[in-house]
Amino acid sequence: MLRQRPTWRRQVAWLNIAGLVDFVGAIGTGALSSNSSIGIVADGAARVSMRSLPLSLIPTFVVPLWTIFHIVSLLQLARAAGTVSTKAAALATR
Repeated sequence: MLRQRPTWRRQVAWLNIAGLVDFVGAIGTGALSSNSSIGIVADGAARVSMRSLPLSLIPTFVVPLWTIFHIVSLLQLARAAGTVSTKAAALATR
């Protein structure tokens, strides 16, 4: 459905960029509210739940996996548009 529109590549690119910006915001919020030295907005409550399974899988595996998906999608869009060579896209995804 989306490929029938003439601007579908731009819309998908902006969706991927918005996803990456969301990850940056989530990681920044997590760091600023942590109990570490950079946690300037930490309230002193322990973050025990993110240290135990299954919630510890989210920052460990899910966030990096979705970041990789966004980057690969952007590389595929660039390759399809002809702005990145096939060899450069293949090297970036290794």
